[in-house]
Amino acid sequence: ENVQNAVLNFTKGVSHADGCLASLAEYVKNRDRDTVLIWFGDHLPTLGSGFGAYVQSGMIGTYDEADYERMYSTPFLVYANFDLGESTMLHPGSDNNITSYTLMTAVAQLIGAPMTPTMSYLEAYYQTLPYYNIRLHKAVSEEAKKWIDGHTTLTYDIVAGQRYAEQMQ
Repeated sequence: ENVQNAVLNFTKGVSHADGCLASLAEYVKNRDRDTVLIWFGDHLPTLGSGFGAYVQSGMIGTYDEADYERMYSTPFLVYANFDLGESTMLHPGSDNNITSYTLMTAVAQLIGAPMTPTMSYLEAYYQTLPYYNIRLHKAVSEEAKKWIDGHTTLTYDIVAGQRYAEQMQ
């Protein structure tokens, strides 16, 4: 019953979010000014103790790498009221596996925005490791570990450090 209530509450929220997304997309579509809408989530909700709804439905079972990918991956949307350019990171109609922290860099490419040194770093990181989350429990190469450590340092600098990265830009 607890799992069923969690699922019902979640689906009601998804329905509300869908309506909000439709309203936002309509607003963007009718703007005279070039506008981009980026919509994404963080991860699936737990929906019961130990991801109960997913276990009961058979979506996850053994907590293997594929299960973790299903639990910590979410769809995203990039919508614009103008034609988007090319990106080395996102391709329309493809299975675009990308992390939330590199999504803005990919969108900057799509709209032809200037790339900052931080964005260039994130694009190069993406080329080595297109998507990464410690919760995925993926084995990574030594080269990938260097990128992960560099990204951790960069994130610390931006969030709690002296913001040296901004001074480079």
